[in-house]
Amino acid sequence: MAEGIDPKKKKIMVKKTINETATRQDSLDTHNSSNARNDFYRKAGYTEDAPKKFDKVKQNQNDIDEMAYKSVDFNKDKPKTNVIRNGVSTKEALKPSDYAKQIDKHKYDQRDNVTQDVNMDAPMGRKDSRMQPSATITFRKGTDIASVDQYDKPADKKQVSKPKPKIMVKVKKAVVVDNEKKEKKQGIKDNEESEVFKKGSYFSKQHKII
Repeated sequence: MAEGIDPKKKKIMVKKTINETATRQDSLDTHNSSNARNDFYRKAGYTEDAPKKFDKVKQNQNDIDEMAYKSVDFNKDKPKTNVIRNGVSTKEALKPSDYAKQIDKHKYDQRDNVTQDVNMDAPMGRKDSRMQPSATITFRKGTDIASVDQYDKPADKKQVSKPKPKIMVKVKKAVVVDNEKKEKKQGIKDNEESEVFKKGSYFSKQHKII
């Protein structure tokens, strides 16, 4: 039997491919999502702390979101989470899918949670394990504290220009220096660091969201 063919439907099954590198649209989605959450908390009367720079060396947003997910009480018998719906707060147990939803290997939507308060009226935030925020803004109202990650707006699309010709320079012993090769060598470190974000979100590694 040929691989990739469903014997019942007799149709070729096409495997969906996931980009391992975030696209401009992915960046725009996270940026627009953080703006939508900022607007919600401001209109809802939350106080706002000054933006705090995100330390990309010591912090990883995917790890922060995983800890937040684990801090939410999903116990139906003894709910401890203060859930806000339509401006009214009650103690209830959330379903995992109410708090976070997986989109694909890298992308997921998740609510803001620092305390045991979850505002269901606030929009979910689009997260992407391939990208790190530039800053965070903390919003406060009563016992509810929400930390919203901020993502920079991606640059506007530019017209594709022709590649620059290689610059060949003759040196002693007829050694030729290739500037393009030199630039690639300098970019090795950046490529190695980017591999960390290609492994996928914590959902794809550990959790099955229902």
